[in-house]
Amino acid sequence: MEPALDHSWINEVLKKYGIACSGHMSIQVSLYLKLLEKWNNKINLTGLRTPREMLVELFAESFFAGKFLEESDSPIVDVGSGAGFPGMVLKILNPYWRVYLLEPRKKRAAFLTFVKQELGILKTAVICKTLEDCSAIDFCEIPRTFTFRGLGRVAEKLKQCPNLCGKQGKIVLFTTENEWKMKLEYVERIKWLKLVKIPWSHQKIIVTGIQT
Repeated sequence: MEPALDHSWINEVLKKYGIACSGHMSIQVSLYLKLLEKWNNKINLTGLRTPREMLVELFAESFFAGKFLEESDSPIVDVGSGAGFPGMVLKILNPYWRVYLLEPRKKRAAFLTFVKQELGILKTAVICKTLEDCSAIDFCEIPRTFTFRGLGRVAEKLKQCPNLCGKQGKIVLFTTENEWKMKLEYVERIKWLKLVKIPWSHQKIIVTGIQT
């Protein structure tokens, strides 16, 4: 059996990185991996090529970020969602969170819509727009949290968040130690609260903060 379809293999790998994957979660991760591999050959969703690389660098890191979110941090807006990380994985982690996946590239938005349908995921909307083009009417509930992963011009994008949620919106930012020190540590109107190194990475960190 291919690793991406083997639930016990998924559980074993994620367990090594401190991620507990329940039966239903592992089924959804398995299907997601299968779809990601298939679509990646067509539209280049990620530069990662093996199921293990995808599981560790995409799924495990997204699950790890879920440790810094509370029930009250929903709705979550995943900015520039790409192939759905971390937004779709956070939804798998907690089905009760409402998630908006912002992805302006049509082919990637189509992939996210397909994954949502195949996994039977509810209370999740795919919005084919940039953050800058969004307005309050794009969200049926006022966003409480914004996630950023693998994006350029993050400092500029962070300035758009208060327009959609007002003050006290939460930020969950995937970045590196170098980028953090050079570009993001002193971004205006954000009170950074916690910086945590992803344990199995040399440079990657997750930083949480509050809009002020």
